[in-house]
Amino acid sequence: MPIIPIDVAMEHVYADSDDQPQVERKLASAIETAEQFMGRRIYENDDTLAAAQVTATAQLQDVVLPVANHVFSDDDLSQVLNDVSRRRKYELVMQIRGVVINPAIEIGILLIFGDLYKNRENSVDGGVSELPMAALHHLEPFRFFGI
Repeated sequence: MPIIPIDVAMEHVYADSDDQPQVERKLASAIETAEQFMGRRIYENDDTLAAAQVTATAQLQDVVLPVANHVFSDDDLSQVLNDVSRRRKYELVMQIRGVVINPAIEIGILLIFGDLYKNRENSVDGGVSELPMAALHHLEPFRFFGI
């Protein structure tokens, strides 16, 4: 079950059943956007959060130790492995820092989703897109910075 049911999202934007594939894509994007903004993965309940944290903690050791202990002779290979390791570490840290969905996070996601659904193109003048102000207010308290 997704953290926000599709019917809740469809009701939020008054979407017809014909729009469901588009709603699913935009809802997935809104969830990912919220997670990236907060630096945390969002889970349905405490059990799924705890399971993800245990798994991610174990995997984090597998990612950190081989790169830290390996001596590279080729600078390019070293950079590639470090970049891969950094991205993987960030994902695992987001899982470890996870949070269970709550009403504020749900509304923040739905506000992002509603903006994506309503505005098919960039909704901010000047080219750089930002989260809707109300979404920022809902998500900011749950935000982590850095790794």
